[in-house]
Amino acid sequence: MCLKFFEPLTFYSDKPVDEAEGPNHGNLLKHYMFSVYEFRNGQEELRFRYFLESSNVGFGTYYVVGLSPPDFSFHAQVQPMGMHKCPNYREVREVIGRDINQRVDRLEAGGSLL
Repeated sequence: MCLKFFEPLTFYSDKPVDEAEGPNHGNLLKHYMFSVYEFRNGQEELRFRYFLESSNVGFGTYYVVGLSPPDFSFHAQVQPMGMHKCPNYREVREVIGRDINQRVDRLEAGGSLL
């Protein structure tokens, strides 16, 4: 499943840009969201979400693929995507596919998905 935001949305929707905490907190935008589900016993469970994000870092726009669990208890960078040019859907999907495969390998080796 993929959800594309046709207009970038602030990542921390509860904080207006001018009241944001820390550097660029309010400038973090999400462009795409990918939800990853696990199917067990006929039930689907949301495991985590990936986002294509951007942040204005003063000298340009920096793009990253980020990851959050369903409860958004933390937010982690998966892979930097570079400056200035927004990566296309296919590029983002390839990064996410590789990351999911690595996470599944860790899980099968006795580790955790996150």
